[in-house]
Amino acid sequence: MRGVDSPSARAMVEDTMTLNLPFRGSRLVPMTHVCVVASLAASCGGFDSSKDSVPGLQGSGSEMRLNEVSNGFGRILPHLIRDPGTNQFISIRSLADVSNYVMRGNPIEPTPSFPAEAIEPDSSVGNHYIYASFTQPIDPASVLAGGSQGSGLSGPVSVTTINSGTGAALGAAGRAFVGGKTFVRSTTGGPPELQEWVRFDEDLGILVANPDVPEAASFPGVGSSLPNARTLVADSTILFVADADENLATPEMFAEGVTLRFRATTALRSALGEPLLDQVLASTTVGADELTPELVRTPPPGERPLITPGNGDIEVDPETEIRFNFTESVQPYSLGEVFGQGPATTSSAVRITFGPEIGVTTMPVTVLPVSPYDLSTY
Repeated sequence: MRGVDSPSARAMVEDTMTLNLPFRGSRLVPMTHVCVVASLAASCGGFDSSKDSVPGLQGSGSEMRLNEVSNGFGRILPHLIRDPGTNQFISIRSLADVSNYVMRGNPIEPTPSFPAEAIEPDSSVGNHYIYASFTQPIDPASVLAGGSQGSGLSGPVSVTTINSGTGAALGAAGRAFVGGKTFVRSTTGGPPELQEWVRFDEDLGILVANPDVPEAASFPGVGSSLPNARTLVADSTILFVADADENLATPEMFAEGVTLRFRATTALRSALGEPLLDQVLASTTVGADELTPELVRTPPPGERPLITPGNGDIEVDPETEIRFNFTESVQPYSLGEVFGQGPATTSSAVRITFGPEIGVTTMPVTVLPVSPYDLSTY
């Protein structure tokens, strides 16, 4: 969001916000990456007029974009919304889709959560997992943390949990794979080694575990009938499996009572060297979503709302865009007038003020996420 044309402008955003609830199940969930833009400002970025097409899947090969994020029980990204003209569901794959379709009376559809038990989508006992499929292959070394404890991910991709009540954010415990491969500790004391655990047998049409890796038999879909089995081990898929005890053979759930977030930034590069075109943030929960979206806070001791510029900052450049970061995806219209749907207005959820203390002015705003795949940042 841009401030006003005044060298002494003071940008202030209220710490407490009134937002629609998340959209998991029957409730609404805040979305990731949104830009709040004042009426004097330009838009957060250009629009892509595509609807349900993905350039990398349509023969464009020059761009890497998200195909989907799923937990196996349903697709989390791209978000779905009805086209009022046809009453058919379409996938939100551009900011133009947000402006054209997301509005009061036509909210984004609920996203799937995990069941509160350690099962796979076909109801067999197994580990929870979440995966992101892209339009180009991924170099495993660019995103997998070789042989380390913890998430098994590094760099531009992360899976975290965040407690909206306390603001505590932690790396989710699990093992990450790209193309059915993961890094393991070397038995000779050397550097971590990339090891194939599972492959898709084209003749049999099933996943086949590496017989030299006992744990591989507990890889999602091995010995069961998951419809997306081939996708789980594709070279363009990043898979993250719940695994707190570093033993995939022990069925595990992701943590309850927190928001699980899969995030990929535009620093992600494909194996062909192409950057990810749009930032990705997928959020979900284990069990019914009873969490409310909150502003992300900076680490202790500051613990301030993650707003840029910050509350109370002075001499804010009039061309500065103000961004808000939430713990989960939110319905864009719950923050204010969606960019492209009408003139900027004041909002009951967000208040932007400027000027001297004796003459504070409240600015009208419009809102837009920074990415069609990240509705947690505006």
